[in-house]
Amino acid sequence: MSKKNKSYYHAIGNSTNGVTGSCHLIKHLDYSILLEYGSVQTNSPIIDYSKNKSKSKFLKPKQLNAIIIGHVHQDHIGMIPSLYKSGATCPLYIPKNSKKLLEIMFLDSVKIMNKEYELYKRTEKISMPPLYDEDDVYNTLDHVVECDSNIDIIINDYVYFKFLPAKHIINANQVLLYLRSDNNVKKVGYTSDIGSKKIDKRFLTPFEPIKQVDLLIGECTYSDKKRIHRIEDREVDIGKLKTIIEQTIENQSKLLIPVFSLNRLEDIISTLYDIYDSKWDIDIVIDTPLGIRIANEWENIIPNKDKKYWHDVWEWDKLKKLNSHEESIACQESSSPMIILASSGMMQSGRSIMWAKKLLPDARNHICFCGFTGENSLAWKIKNKTQNPVINIEGKRVNNNIQITVLNSFSSHADYEDLIDYYTTVKYNKIVLLHSEEKSKLKFAEDLKKELSKANRSDKIISAVKDMKIEI
Repeated sequence: MSKKNKSYYHAIGNSTNGVTGSCHLIKHLDYSILLEYGSVQTNSPIIDYSKNKSKSKFLKPKQLNAIIIGHVHQDHIGMIPSLYKSGATCPLYIPKNSKKLLEIMFLDSVKIMNKEYELYKRTEKISMPPLYDEDDVYNTLDHVVECDSNIDIIINDYVYFKFLPAKHIINANQVLLYLRSDNNVKKVGYTSDIGSKKIDKRFLTPFEPIKQVDLLIGECTYSDKKRIHRIEDREVDIGKLKTIIEQTIENQSKLLIPVFSLNRLEDIISTLYDIYDSKWDIDIVIDTPLGIRIANEWENIIPNKDKKYWHDVWEWDKLKKLNSHEESIACQESSSPMIILASSGMMQSGRSIMWAKKLLPDARNHICFCGFTGENSLAWKIKNKTQNPVINIEGKRVNNNIQITVLNSFSSHADYEDLIDYYTTVKYNKIVLLHSEEKSKLKFAEDLKKELSKANRSDKIISAVKDMKIEI
């Protein structure tokens, strides 16, 4: 194969040095395969807008031969309609039973972009026109190809792939990509996001590992040694949750659980349903319109064995589902004790911010965090109470007096030990580490190198840098 035809990986996305904005380009012969195209999500909509708008300068949408996504979290899929708006015509390959979720997530993005456009035009005199609209969403959905796991999906004579279950969220998969030329086949593995093997999760397919590749593109969100799950964590968390609920009832206070609308909401509701004591008298408020839309579809996308169970959970008479802003305000003013599930999980957007502003000053109230909180997000600031006794929320200084508990077993990511175990088991020539905070990623790379050397392996470990190109 001539030099110009060598295959390479081009690291495009923000996830090279952070945990959002996933985007990876594989070039093989004359073919361009894009692995995901997610939104950058930080605490600054203006900065995010600028980064998301400029991302496609590395891409030629009309020349893409395929787009493949591992799962439908916004930081992995949020910018895809902008590619079809710019002329992409290629298939969009997604895991089976994900199309409806994709539609819901895309349309919610349009709603948010329209709202931010009007807000910043009015308050900051800044023009941030939506990067795509509803027509672009439906055009994108016309190109969707839903794929089962563990079967070869042919893109063309030289490129095919298969999905392998990732146990991250519902229908999440890794991607095993095959690149053929002459009599040679090279393999690229992409983990997207992967879940922990230690903790069983309802609704999810068991994890299946990638076994051997030439290049592995691996997430290491929980690359910090402090991020460790234990098998007993769920039992411990259930005990904590029961105690907090009983205190909330006794104190006539409120418990806020910030949730991601996709999967985390369903996980927490199911847990509350399972542990609810008949002696308790407390409502569970679902204050996330996006989460409600997803939960309404949940029965149609989960494994058959869970459908009856979820139907009973979602029709549970203890759930109070809020859609309007006015309903949310009324609940916030209520003196009744309640458990509130509000988006988003990192409290970067959504109604959890409104609830935080209302609840933080009162030390009787409680907040439970259930997963990753990016540095300097509102959730991170609340958790780091000592450094942040007072927090600025939407221009208002709020005393951070609320009680705080972290429930580790609800995380959807593999922890440090899971990652070390997996990345010392997969056979590869090179591994690119990404989707992590930079400092912990670099330390994780050192630790992985030491573990590989114990097995007499000298595989190349690369900490991703934006715009880097790596030969496959």
